[in-house]
Amino acid sequence: MRKFSEKISESMDDRDPIDPSEDVKEFKEKFAGVKHGELDLIEISYPTMTDEYDVYKISELDDSGRDIKAVGYFRAVSKSHARIKAAVAKNRSDIFTTGYFAADKADSAAMAREMAKLEKEIAERERLLVQMRNPL
Repeated sequence: MRKFSEKISESMDDRDPIDPSEDVKEFKEKFAGVKHGELDLIEISYPTMTDEYDVYKISELDDSGRDIKAVGYFRAVSKSHARIKAAVAKNRSDIFTTGYFAADKADSAAMAREMAKLEKEIAERERLLVQMRNPL
């Protein structure tokens, strides 16, 4: 069985086009009452389909601007676009409309280290689960 990190690396290398204007449209439909000037700017600033994007990590921040936890990773053309995609995916408009969330380009080396760490934790938990199901 292939490691999860190998599957993710393959997925990150996949350059299927994304559509920033479609993401903005989806945000507007999902959160009809939310108005934000950046929405229109993103919609007109980027082409409808592009394979020029980066992976962004969306983080929730505390009152001092420090990371509390990772919300997720999103393919996007800008930080604002990443926050729009996260808001739609998590069904939370505040990810885009407030200052309590940040988007930063994901460092592939850091992601690889984190994935390896998580794979190790998962393997340990699976080992414990097997022991719980089949005590000696």
